[in-house]
Amino acid sequence: MTELRGKVSIVTGAGQGMGRAIALALANAGSNLVLAEIKPDTLKDARKEIENMGGEVLAVRMDVSKWEEADRMAKATMERFGRIDILVNDAAISPKGKGKGKGGVPLQTLEIDEKEWDDVMNVNLKGVFNVSKAVAPFMIKQRSGTIVNITSVAGLTAGARCTASAHYVVSKAGAICLTKVMARELAPYNITVNNLAPGRTETEMVALSDPDENDYIRDLTPLKRFAKPSEIAGGVLFLVSEAARFITGETLVIDGGRTMH
Repeated sequence: MTELRGKVSIVTGAGQGMGRAIALALANAGSNLVLAEIKPDTLKDARKEIENMGGEVLAVRMDVSKWEEADRMAKATMERFGRIDILVNDAAISPKGKGKGKGGVPLQTLEIDEKEWDDVMNVNLKGVFNVSKAVAPFMIKQRSGTIVNITSVAGLTAGARCTASAHYVVSKAGAICLTKVMARELAPYNITVNNLAPGRTETEMVALSDPDENDYIRDLTPLKRFAKPSEIAGGVLFLVSEAARFITGETLVIDGGRTMH
């Protein structure tokens, strides 16, 4: 089992889905948690769940797309805990067009308006930049740290066999590239930066997707099912563990074999 007792972890998008599962896994491994989430209700629920496990928690309502809020969150973490060991950038959005599922169907490039493009980029890519930039100086000062960016197999395949909207695909590809840039720049300070690219995972977002789309992706997956959030969290636990200290700038794909070459 990964041992994180005494460590301090920040998870964005921690109120639900993969972010919540990751936060719970880190807390179960002994880490103190900072939960960063824009939705107050899910943030409150996640905080209570971790507190009931006996963990130390700081809950911060924030919008990752805004630099001032990312900076405030990082400083609040230092004020509460005095260090930052782990950052998991999970916050993301994935707008769809109208379709049979409540969440709609994927949008192609020519169907996306400027505001919607900017909204996705601001959360999925700029959000990774903002929070990492806010946290990294503290990791540099302590000369240690681990950053894990939750991206997507869609960012590796340009959306092929993924049924993802164009702006989501591009934002995740950008986050994968940013991971490599940060890994190179932060390596001299003993800070590792990796990304975890999940396939389709059993989250609230997927539950709202077009049923035909879900069936299509399930059929393309050799293991014939979607990932459980706990399985994505397990990948994060590996990347933040001592066993992965010599891994940086890499992509861990957890997709049931869908994008294997």
